[in-house]
Amino acid sequence: MGTLREHVKIWKLFDFLFSEVFIHLLRSLFFHGLHGKALETYRFNVKEAKILVQPAGAFFNRILDRNGELTDRFLSSGNIAVLDIGHNTLDMARFDKLDFIDGESESFSDLGLFEAYKDLSRKLKSTFGIEIRPAEVQQYARSGLMPFKGTMQSIVKETRSVYEAQAEKIVSRALNTWREPVIHPLPTC
Repeated sequence: MGTLREHVKIWKLFDFLFSEVFIHLLRSLFFHGLHGKALETYRFNVKEAKILVQPAGAFFNRILDRNGELTDRFLSSGNIAVLDIGHNTLDMARFDKLDFIDGESESFSDLGLFEAYKDLSRKLKSTFGIEIRPAEVQQYARSGLMPFKGTMQSIVKETRSVYEAQAEKIVSRALNTWREPVIHPLPTC
């Protein structure tokens, strides 16, 4: 629950946390600490805070501009489902008129992009007989080509089949999680 004003305050805090100033502060603290130099002390007093689920950032990014002004009234007034497909997780969240619906939001650690890369790695092993670590497969999946016996081999067909299978798993999880129809799905990556 919350008003648009509360959400804008949260968004502005979220925006600060990823601002260049804050990132520079973190980097300087980290690197100065590694090299034994004196660390400056910074103190933040937060009067009131809410913890946002990860997909909320994607949702607010879509409906608010950098100044916290509403840019998409249609999405902000609807029943929204956010699928946030991360590297290691699939986070699903529901919002109804900007209110987060906790009971209809889930996070799964077995349905991120890395799972697709692991599946593609196995498929390439069975198809071409070569083993490529999942962490290295990403570059080949994006280009659709991988080195094989001195030439570049197309892996578009293998990549497509793995991505389709992963998409089916994600849709299945979404349908099992959200029994009611979703009016406006909002996929993010």
